[in-house]
Amino acid sequence: MKKILGFLCILPAVFFALTSCKSQDDEEIQKPYITIDNANSSIDVSLYLKSDISYANLFRRKLNNTTGEELDGSAENIAQFFPLGNSLPAITFNDKLISDEQMYAYCVRYFKDGRYEITGWSDWPRVNSEENASFIPAPTTGYSDADFKYIIPDGCYLEFDKTYSWLTVKGGTIELPASASVLFDGYTPCLVVSAGSKTRPFSIKSSLENLEEDFVIDLRNILLKDFFDVDIKIEGFVFEKTEKKPSGAQFNQIKWSQIVPITVKDLDGKEVESAKISLGASSDENHDLSGYSRFASSTADDTDNAETAPDLSAYSR
Repeated sequence: MKKILGFLCILPAVFFALTSCKSQDDEEIQKPYITIDNANSSIDVSLYLKSDISYANLFRRKLNNTTGEELDGSAENIAQFFPLGNSLPAITFNDKLISDEQMYAYCVRYFKDGRYEITGWSDWPRVNSEENASFIPAPTTGYSDADFKYIIPDGCYLEFDKTYSWLTVKGGTIELPASASVLFDGYTPCLVVSAGSKTRPFSIKSSLENLEEDFVIDLRNILLKDFFDVDIKIEGFVFEKTEKKPSGAQFNQIKWSQIVPITVKDLDGKEVESAKISLGASSDENHDLSGYSRFASSTADDTDNAETAPDLSAYSR
């Protein structure tokens, strides 16, 4: 009898432990939920509350409009969110950079305790709850992928000068899409650079404009310390917009357009797959890097204005 009573006494504790674990697991695996905003020709992506994370990235991929299956295996990193407290609140992200009548799926990647946690992919909504019900039509936007990135003409490339660590636009002008004034208000152009597992956008102009032929990008003036003395790869260009506390919410966010790749060649016209920029001495005849804030540790205590590192790395399981 005592054994039975003892067993019954521990049941509540076991039940509490199991339900507590279930709640935690539910929070970790909750995939985004999407709704169609036809009035604004956009998709609303709902992210659930997540505790004790450093930041979160939102990824998107195309779906087959007939089957709802993954279209081509690629995924775009379209936004990043930084909590201003202990938790990232529930967020509704309005995605307007979508192609005409194209279905998408979304997932979230959380960075927590030095590692990534990734949700499943969202489901495209159907007209009713039946398993084989028709999909709700995707928004009509009138845009295609070409409207979401720089237009790089045939034969245009970046020329890499190893001596001065410069990239120069050659072979034509890199032009803004016609939609830029409508879709990209407040965005700035960035060069996307990767080094190992890190991928970062680096601002190259203070406003969105064409990159004329012979426009120079001085890598030593834009790269962070982690991108010196290692092999780096030029991934292309992207448009970026940073928003602090959008609509008063307790998070900051960065939004990105699609990345457009570009060829890099050396002075002899040979394609450059990777390059290495030496930090070396604190100054040379072209640069003075002494005391530059990009190489100093952040000591900001103000979470509203603390500098945050964009993570534009690709989706990977």
